[in-house]
Amino acid sequence: MGYREEAIECVKNHVLPLHKQIYVKYNGDLDKIYSEGYNSNSYQGRVIEPGKVYELSYSECSCPKVKCGLRGNPEQCECSRQSILYILSQLEPGSQFDVRIENTILRGGDCCTFRIIRRASVNRLTNTIALIVIDIQNDITKHYRDIIDNLNAAIDWAVNEGMHVVYIKHNNITAGSRTFKPGTRGEDLVPELKVVSDNIFVKTKSNALTSEAFSKFIAENGITEFYIAGADATACVKSTCFNMRKAGYTVHVFSDCVTSYDLKKIQEMLAYYEKQGCKLITIKRR
Repeated sequence: MGYREEAIECVKNHVLPLHKQIYVKYNGDLDKIYSEGYNSNSYQGRVIEPGKVYELSYSECSCPKVKCGLRGNPEQCECSRQSILYILSQLEPGSQFDVRIENTILRGGDCCTFRIIRRASVNRLTNTIALIVIDIQNDITKHYRDIIDNLNAAIDWAVNEGMHVVYIKHNNITAGSRTFKPGTRGEDLVPELKVVSDNIFVKTKSNALTSEAFSKFIAENGITEFYIAGADATACVKSTCFNMRKAGYTVHVFSDCVTSYDLKKIQEMLAYYEKQGCKLITIKRR
């Protein structure tokens, strides 16, 4: 069971009804809900930007599996993030939200804090654009640490622009494989990466477009333009860029947001992307 399914099972019968009561009490006014409704000994809401950005903090970890000792890995905090996304989707099915983990007790913090961002009503043009973060998982090259700040900056930029933010994960299903195995820590997104949406799709080949779920997402949202970041520049990023251009999509590559096991090949790959018709850009100039 994935974090999304686990989160729904955890909150749908007890936690969700409580949030619905608060939502009704304050007539759906999120500013009042986060400033007045979410105010108790165990959790505290805060309005960061009226009508748009909110914060929800818990004085102690609320995950039942952590409390009873079944889980203790910081990656379990993704389940809490997914539960907030699910609750918001039930309270306001016509709205879109991004939820970001700011800090958690399992990560060494004093409390668990989540940033909630209500997406603006974006125009049709912007909503056909997506940032794609490829294979930033625990089993990827540790060179990802060199670009993680740029990756998170690109994610913040995409959110502010009203774009879709998509995460691609690789699963290695080859017999005897030791990395990116389904259901292992190695296939999880790295904990330093900002995860602001539940648009997380799995591929088993280099080309992200081979993921049926991702291709369906592209079709359903009419996406025609992509910004690419991630790893490996010589493999999955390369294959995805090639096949996106082949399919006629507009492709931009953040040159300061890609990495590789072999850093000596980065410049060669950037030249390759340009040759395929991709536009090279940097997040530092956004």
